[in-house]
Amino acid sequence: MKRLSAISTIFILLGLLWVNQVQAQSLLPVVDYAIFGSPSSKGKSYIETYILIPGNSVQFVQKNNGKYQANVEVSLFFKSKTTIVQFDKYVLDSKEVATANAVDFNLIDLQRHTLQDGDYELELLFKDLNDTTRTATFNSAFAITTVRNKTVMSDIVLLESFKKAPFETMYTKNGYNLIPDVAQYYPDTRNSIAFYVETYHANKTLAQDAPYMLSYAICKKGTNKVVNNISKFKKVKASNIEVLMAEVDITNLPSGNYDLVLQAIRADKSLMVENRTTFQRNKKGAKPVEINEETDYNQVEITNTFVQELSKTELEFFLKATQPICTDKEVRYISNIARTKDHGFMARFLYHFWTQRNPDNPRMAFHNYRQRVIKADALYKTSIFEGYETERGRIFLRYGLPNEVLERPNQPGALPHEVWHYYDLQGQDNIKFIFYVPNLGDGEYKLLHSNAQGEIREPQWKSKIFNNRIPVLDWDIENIDDHHGSKVREIDGRY
Repeated sequence: MKRLSAISTIFILLGLLWVNQVQAQSLLPVVDYAIFGSPSSKGKSYIETYILIPGNSVQFVQKNNGKYQANVEVSLFFKSKTTIVQFDKYVLDSKEVATANAVDFNLIDLQRHTLQDGDYELELLFKDLNDTTRTATFNSAFAITTVRNKTVMSDIVLLESFKKAPFETMYTKNGYNLIPDVAQYYPDTRNSIAFYVETYHANKTLAQDAPYMLSYAICKKGTNKVVNNISKFKKVKASNIEVLMAEVDITNLPSGNYDLVLQAIRADKSLMVENRTTFQRNKKGAKPVEINEETDYNQVEITNTFVQELSKTELEFFLKATQPICTDKEVRYISNIARTKDHGFMARFLYHFWTQRNPDNPRMAFHNYRQRVIKADALYKTSIFEGYETERGRIFLRYGLPNEVLERPNQPGALPHEVWHYYDLQGQDNIKFIFYVPNLGDGEYKLLHSNAQGEIREPQWKSKIFNNRIPVLDWDIENIDDHHGSKVREIDGRY
């Protein structure tokens, strides 16, 4: 399988794979595909495409029956050079739900297409029909090569589940419903890995019905070193096709990147053919790699992680955009990294950053924060600063939206100002942030005062807001209250 997530602009992953997506959009399909041969002398090879779209990245709308549903239009192209050899367009519908506020499932799709031997480009276009600003594209180059005179294997398909099929669906193959595991990510809640693979023409290498063995093992990525003795085999007889579908216990498999390795082995233990696919394990409670020095980032494994799906431009942007939620040490690291333009180091730092904050699912943690950065841009970006660089954007990203906002852009006798009120902020009650525009020429809101722990405090905040109308020599906090009445008192409270 050749997984790719359409979260980024341009990247390469497990081959020649590209995705193009506008940053402000949030449709986040993950695409994978597998190529299968045909055991018959005249049969054609075919490709299966697998799509996973997170339910929280699409728009749900209410239908006539009162329930909510998401609808994504998928356009699929197979191209040979500049010629479109196959085309399909369909709508991927989610299941209907009672409310759109707590979607906890993904949209999954599988398609099969038969192709002649040759070099192809697969292109997929995605559009959320309920919010047409949400789009994504996927491109991947691949080849179909039918081999009939020696033993070969199909791609390995990791499975979310498999069970006997009571009737045939698009997921049915050889009497089973096979639900593909497109994400290939195994948190602590998943303690087994299932897969499907086909071996062809063993009877071309061996005599018909001659015994051989199909072995499968979990190995350290890029090697044949078996991890935790997780290795099994199945004895079979040489034929035109042999299907292997199995499940492996990974309860005690620690966090890391691994290969599932499949081998067809002769009776004399010599190898006929081998194939492998990569997956990621995140074992809850496993201690993340501790980073103390810059060179230690070489320990961080980022193969097949979300950071590889980011273009250089996006990597730089989202690295800097994490600063509002960083520690002082992390801010210094980011400042240094940004100057070096070392994108490999940036990627390892960013992945470690989100792994530290959510060891179970750093991809989802990044995705959720990414949406907040996009919202900060929409709300606070100026002609000079990105949303996350503004004072209001920083507070929004660090603490979330306030419960109340008092806006005073044109109050007589005062500079433009806003008061953000959080009823409960990380265990602190009745927290307020006061922003104002000290320079009317640029219109930038600056944080003036807050009663939150660790934030700037300015006891004379009222005089700062009103000093453009009240001479400094006349300044008196109580008089300011009296002079301007309830407008100041209602935003004051007790600081």
